[in-house]
Amino acid sequence: MKAFLTGCLLLLLSACSSLPSQQPLLTPAHEQGDFSISSRISARTSEQSFAGLMTWQHSGSADEVLLSSPLGQGVARILSTPAGATIENAQGERRSAPDAESLTAELLGWRLPLNHLSNWMNDTSAASEQQRDGWHIRYVERDAQRHPTALDLSYGDIEIRLRSIRWDDVSSPATKP
Repeated sequence: MKAFLTGCLLLLLSACSSLPSQQPLLTPAHEQGDFSISSRISARTSEQSFAGLMTWQHSGSADEVLLSSPLGQGVARILSTPAGATIENAQGERRSAPDAESLTAELLGWRLPLNHLSNWMNDTSAASEQQRDGWHIRYVERDAQRHPTALDLSYGDIEIRLRSIRWDDVSSPATKP
């Protein structure tokens, strides 16, 4: 009888340990599937502002982002890999840094949290707001697959808004600025 009760107790404990977590588990960026999005973007700090268009292609652990003016003229192209990030402006000038966030902070005057953004874009949980890595993320709207179609990000005095996010076929690459 004692062995039977011990077996039942172990069965109950193992069943409880396999219950799903209430906190959504985010997939590391390098393990996510490839995706491509385009959206309107606005970024504002106490000293700078930018409004325009963003095309972003995420492929494995590499990201390519094209920032354009509201009329579609290329402003900057950002390439980010685990080895570092490079930004190229419309005049062909290039700079590199260890990551896209520090590079955009230095050159654009506002941080683009590209290393974390792929996780936030792929979060299909029911959460409408969350705090991650010092950033406040607000999911304003989502599509039928729960992908965000409008997203607000803030960090200190930085406010970034992505609107009319369109999830494209991954074969639509960004182009040069």
